[in-house]
Amino acid sequence: MSNNYKHILNINNMSSDTWNEEGIDNKMSSCTTKESKLNAIVNILRDNFYGCDILLCLFMAALQSYRVDRCLRPFPTMYIKESNKDIDNLRRTCETIPTLDNILKSPQMCSNEVIELLLWLFCQKEQPQLKKISYNEVNVPSEIRKSFQPHYTFEVIYPERAETTWHKRKGSRSSFLGYHGSQLDNFYSILKVGLQQHFGIAKELLYGKGIYLTSEITVSMTYAPFSLSWVHSTLGGRKSIIAVCEVIDDIDKVKCKDAKFKERAVNQGSISGSIPDKYFVVTDSDMVRLKYLFVYKKDSAFTMKSWIYNNLTLVLIVLYVIILFCIGFFQGPTWARIQNRLYRMIYS
Repeated sequence: MSNNYKHILNINNMSSDTWNEEGIDNKMSSCTTKESKLNAIVNILRDNFYGCDILLCLFMAALQSYRVDRCLRPFPTMYIKESNKDIDNLRRTCETIPTLDNILKSPQMCSNEVIELLLWLFCQKEQPQLKKISYNEVNVPSEIRKSFQPHYTFEVIYPERAETTWHKRKGSRSSFLGYHGSQLDNFYSILKVGLQQHFGIAKELLYGKGIYLTSEITVSMTYAPFSLSWVHSTLGGRKSIIAVCEVIDDIDKVKCKDAKFKERAVNQGSISGSIPDKYFVVTDSDMVRLKYLFVYKKDSAFTMKSWIYNNLTLVLIVLYVIILFCIGFFQGPTWARIQNRLYRMIYS
C-alpha cells in the first residue's frame, strides 16, 4: 500500500494543521503529479469500493436535483469562483467520470478534472465515511419482513472527534434507533451536514416542528421514493434510501408516546394532537445522528405492475377521462349513426 494512502487511513487521528484550506489532507496535497493522485484514488477504491460508489451516488443525486443549492452541501471548492457556484461546469465534469471498475483497471483514462473532484469527494477533512456491512449486523428497531430488507447496508463511520463529541453529549442517557425516510437528493447533505429540521414540509407540521422518525420501516418508505442517481453505479440505477438514526433519549427534546411521561407526547405547534405510537419527533438536531443507510435498488426495466403502483394517481385520472369519453360517445348521435350503418350492412 502506498504511503499516500496510509495517510488517508489515518484521517481520524490528524490534527487540524494537517489539512489545507480546501479541507484536503496536506500530505495528500503533496501528490503533485497525475500518477501519484491516481494511485491514491485507486488505493481508496480498493479499500472501500462500495463506500465510494454510494458516496458518489449521493453526490450525483444532489447535483442533479432542482434544489442543488440546498442539497449539494458541501460544494466542491474548485468549482466556486468569486462566491459563485459553477454548477454547469461541475455537471459536465461528472458526465465524464468512468465507472469505478474502469478506474481500477485503467486509471489513466480519468481527466485532470475528474481526478481533482474524486480526491476532494473521497478525502474531505473530518467527514464521515460509508462502509458496506451485512444487514444482520444492525440491531433494527423492529423486525423487518424479508421483502422489506435492504439490498445493501452501509454503516456511517465518524471521525474520532465527532464520535467523542457525540458520546460526551449522550452522557449517561440511553439511545435508540429509528427510521427516517427522505428523497434521495437529500442524503448527501444529511450525511455531510446532519439531519436538519425542515419546517416547510407539510407532513412535519402535522405533529409540530422537528425531525420525524419511526420504529416502522414501512412508514418511512412512504417518504423515500425511488430516484436516479449515478448511471454508472454498481449498486443499481434507481435507488431508495432509508436512514437508520441513533437518537439520544432526551425527555424534553425527543417527543413520543410515553406511558410514564404523558406530556411527552405533545409537541409545540402540533395540529393533530398527541404524537401516535411508533412515531418520534426530535426537536433538537443535536439529539440525532445518522447511523446506517438501508439502500434499495430497482432495475430500470421494472414491471408494468410496479409502474402502475408508482403512478396510481395518473392512472386513475386517465381511466376517469376514458370513462367520461365512453359515456359521451355511446350516448351521443355518432354511436347511433354507427349502429344504423352496421345494421344495414349486416341485414341488407
